[in-house]
Amino acid sequence: MIDHFAIFTQGGVVLWSKQFAKLRGSPIDTLVRNVLLEERGGEDSFSDDRYTLRWTFANDLNIIFVVVYQKIVSLLYMKELLEQVRDRFVSIYRNALLATKNGMPPAADVGSNVFDFDEEFRGILAEWEGNNKRRPTTQRSFKETEKGKAIKEVRAAKGILDEDDTKSPNKPSK
Repeated sequence: MIDHFAIFTQGGVVLWSKQFAKLRGSPIDTLVRNVLLEERGGEDSFSDDRYTLRWTFANDLNIIFVVVYQKIVSLLYMKELLEQVRDRFVSIYRNALLATKNGMPPAADVGSNVFDFDEEFRGILAEWEGNNKRRPTTQRSFKETEKGKAIKEVRAAKGILDEDDTKSPNKPSK
């Protein structure tokens, strides 16, 4: 489960953020101070005492996308989620972002709430969480496994009958 998602400029202006759980401390500030300002090349994740943070950039617009989740949780789809959110956010708000980057006010046709990304984000997140939930499964019997099938073939080739093959359908089992 994600605790926080933020989109901000390299200058520190928060364009959009969504908090799902109260954060202890300031993990994004720690990320900025300890990783982004030091320009550690090639890194895209950072862990502190409680959280793991992953990020990606929209370099042409100087925007950073950061997701924060608890360190004990392993969310394998974070990189892809970040990329999809980045691509969607940039595709929707490219003109407004370019105007802001050039120091001009956001385009008037976008509206007063320029970066209202809640609905889009919820849709993307629901899609990812739905695709990545563990589905309950029933345990297979040994005979249904590859090894079980291989053993049955070997036994049949040697003329050894399985216990199931020796039972008569008319005789009750013990």
